[in-house]
Amino acid sequence: MGTRHLIAVKIDGEYKVAQYGQWDGYPSGQGVEIFEFLQNMDRNNFIEKCKKCHFGTQEEFDSINKKYPDGNWKKDYPHLSRDAGSDIFELISKSDGLLLLNSIEFSTNSLFCEYAYVVDFDTNKFEIFEGYNQEPLKGDERFYSDKPNKDGYYPVKLVKSYVLTNLPTEEEFLKDFEEKDEEE
Repeated sequence: MGTRHLIAVKIDGEYKVAQYGQWDGYPSGQGVEIFEFLQNMDRNNFIEKCKKCHFGTQEEFDSINKKYPDGNWKKDYPHLSRDAGSDIFELISKSDGLLLLNSIEFSTNSLFCEYAYVVDFDTNKFEIFEGYNQEPLKGDERFYSDKPNKDGYYPVKLVKSYVLTNLPTEEEFLKDFEEKDEEE
């Protein structure tokens, strides 16, 4: 299902991953996939692999587009696809550093960014954000903006945060969002 989302990783005060995803962005979809990765990851290896990634320049992307005038680059660059979703974590884990798109600005328009997932190794947190936010954020919130966009939406809003070294069970994770849905 087309549920747009953002998957981000922050290390040493910088976003190292800021991946736009097109499909299944719900907590029960990409959220669970990210959650499972976090439970089973080799933390030190993943951090080192993320540090080797870099956001591409326009020249780098122009070069890729030149190599693939037919636009058929996904086979060689699956990590640049909107279809990668949470698979970005496995792709990074198996790489020696990847060229990535920086889609962090997608978080600022919660009309279109329905969910955002941030793995912050600096704070040791896994954070889940929701879109459709028409309320101003507080100044200390991750994606703070004091003004709505032209459609009247503010950035995505934090709805749940977990300590990476003390994650709940998958069932508890899903229940957190089922209960929230029932409250609405």
